[in-house]
Amino acid sequence: MKLVHQNLEIQIDFEKNDIYCLTIENAKKFFSFTHQLFLQTLGDDGDFVLSDNEILNISKNCAFIYDYYSDILNSKKTMSIVANDVTEILKKDDFVEEFSNLNTIMLKINDKIAEQLSYNVNYIDEIDYATFVKLSSFKIENTNSLVENLLSYVQIIDKKILIFINLFDFLSYNDLNLLRKQLRYMEKYCIFINSHQKYKIRDCINIIIDEDLCVI
Repeated sequence: MKLVHQNLEIQIDFEKNDIYCLTIENAKKFFSFTHQLFLQTLGDDGDFVLSDNEILNISKNCAFIYDYYSDILNSKKTMSIVANDVTEILKKDDFVEEFSNLNTIMLKINDKIAEQLSYNVNYIDEIDYATFVKLSSFKIENTNSLVENLLSYVQIIDKKILIFINLFDFLSYNDLNLLRKQLRYMEKYCIFINSHQKYKIRDCINIIIDEDLCVI
């Protein structure tokens, strides 16, 4: 699997190594390239090409990770994935009796409430899977460890290629190596894109594009 850009004289070949560190020192180009890659991970067209004997869809295979302050574990994207996973379990397992009992209790409560109201009301008489998932308000447990949260996020979104932007500014050298080991164990490909070279990570191919756009 390879990721290339028509205006960059580099080739990120995951057959050669599973982890790359790309440093782009030119601020204008750093934003231009990362912004374009970000948009392509959302499904837009662009100059980055992902291939593996054939052209692959970047949005389906790549995750662009850049916001380390927000609760990424409980974003709209992850909550949608959790809701789908829970719904699949509800469909697969036998919850017919439980849902029958639940709906009976709910209907009994609503009938009692409606009798005491001075006006007429309508209400649902059956809880389906989607309503049950919404009422349950599933959330992913968040920790104080950025490494642990990132690993949980990676497991949930299930993308093959992970693109981390300026993560070196948020983690220590030891934490980065711990993350690297875990991602390798999970058989993920990884690209660390940074605006400056703060660390040299073990077993990583380092590529530097300097201010004059020369590849080092």
